[in-house]
Amino acid sequence: DTGAMLVSAVGGFQQKLLARGTLDGRVCIWDRGEAASTRSASPTDTHMPIAELHGHTQPVNCVAWSPVDQTLLVSASDDGTLRVWHHSASS
Repeated sequence: DTGAMLVSAVGGFQQKLLARGTLDGRVCIWDRGEAASTRSASPTDTHMPIAELHGHTQPVNCVAWSPVDQTLLVSASDDGTLRVWHHSASS
């Protein structure tokens, strides 16, 4: 399964978002608040991601939220690139 998750990071407004990097080069974002409201162990268990970010061509091996700007996420990939993503509750 090329969508297997490699790495994850919690962040965003009130630490409600979970970003995960995948083997197929995507970064997927889930709303942890939505999972809590349904008592799911993990947002990835039963919910679709609220966003899928495409831009890497190889596995994503690192994701991290900015400690200063809650809307910024950075990802690194085996393709040798870093991507800076802007994600807000409305995007």
